[in-house]
Amino acid sequence: MPVLVLSKTWFVVVAAMAAAVGMYALSHLEPRITVVAPVIVQAAPPATAAQAPGRVTCADPLTGTWIGRLHHPGYEDWHEISLTIGRTPYQTNGLRGQIRARIWSGDWSQERPALCNDGSPDQKVVVMAARGTVQGEIVSFAGTIIESATVTCGFGSTEYGLDSFTGAVDEVTGRLEVVNNDGGRAVDRPWSFERVACAD
Repeated sequence: MPVLVLSKTWFVVVAAMAAAVGMYALSHLEPRITVVAPVIVQAAPPATAAQAPGRVTCADPLTGTWIGRLHHPGYEDWHEISLTIGRTPYQTNGLRGQIRARIWSGDWSQERPALCNDGSPDQKVVVMAARGTVQGEIVSFAGTIIESATVTCGFGSTEYGLDSFTGAVDEVTGRLEVVNNDGGRAVDRPWSFERVACAD
């Protein structure tokens, strides 16, 4: 019987001590709550013409000076063409201006004409008066007459077919994407022009 009493007493003491320790531990525990903020990834907006790198933006979407350059592997020559486009007065859809073509011989790596003995570039330069129209998004701009044609250090003949471009301005890149037909070797030849200046 004494053993039974001691066992009950010991059990009660042990239980009381365990409860006290538990309460002490709970009272001194600091809650640690980690809040993870949600990460929101926004998709980049689609590119616009105004955001295109290096793009010249003007009040008029078409007028100004445009420059394109093209190498012809079959002929081993370069063509650099500038279009100066303006509006025809009193005509809603009319265009007028000038086409200037610069041609020189060379492979794809020769992005500039060679020099003559006197230091001038070995090239042909042709300047044409030009007219055109705008119908919706379609632009037509063509040479009407050759105003001047010059060659340096024996480049070759001054003959040149009148360029005739048809296409549209790309809304994203802001470039004038056209094809050229000159009545000669250029048949629906693709050209891409970048605007480098606005109209005066």
